[in-house]
Amino acid sequence: MQIVNALKAFPVIAAARNAKQFETALKSDVTTIFILSSDIFNVAEMVAKAKALKKYVFVHMDFIGGLASDPVAIDYLFKIVAPTGIISTKAINIKYANSINILAIQRFFIIDSQSYLTMLKTIHTVKPNIIEILPGVMPNIISRVKKETNIPVIAGGLIDDKEHADIIIAAGAFAASTSKENLWIQK
Repeated sequence: MQIVNALKAFPVIAAARNAKQFETALKSDVTTIFILSSDIFNVAEMVAKAKALKKYVFVHMDFIGGLASDPVAIDYLFKIVAPTGIISTKAINIKYANSINILAIQRFFIIDSQSYLTMLKTIHTVKPNIIEILPGVMPNIISRVKKETNIPVIAGGLIDDKEHADIIIAAGAFAASTSKENLWIQK
């Protein structure tokens, strides 16, 4: 996957929660943007802007206003909007995206040992291309997941400074997604 190689040089993903953050992400050093808030009126323009700047752009299916999070919406996104890939917490979306060769990132919230076991079962059943683990400040969990699944891991959520990002990268994540704009600039 080209995205994995692109993120090796600067392993930070801009997690843009609103239009202002998205515009900041476009001007930043990141190679990849997660659009975490959009609607049917602006998602195509946002993706086009990011792609014009040669940035990878993923749209979070669960957060597109006015568009259901289902297979028809995925078809629409890729035929009309054309992002690099999708993000979703829903296994059905990831499974469908995989079936039509669309790059899919499945998001998992790890809050206890049961959610960890459920995540592993889902990974083995659904086989997402990439997984994102939240909160991302759990280096021991990232290491375990990487060993048990051999799927590229992104860590997101609660990553507030460069030290957090460095720790999770050292633990085995290939990137950190964060809405902290100060981390979007390479130093």
